[in-house]
Amino acid sequence: ADVATCPLAAIEGLLRHPMTNSGLEKFLTDHARLNT
Repeated sequence: ADVATCPLAAIEGLLRHPMTNSGLEKFLTDHARLNT
């Protein structure tokens, strides 16, 4: 779906979730390693 209806607190909770940070860190590390 292109649209999601949910409370703003739910979206904010996803953005501040610990797995979001660790997943982003791993992605950026992999990206830097593969694009050297």
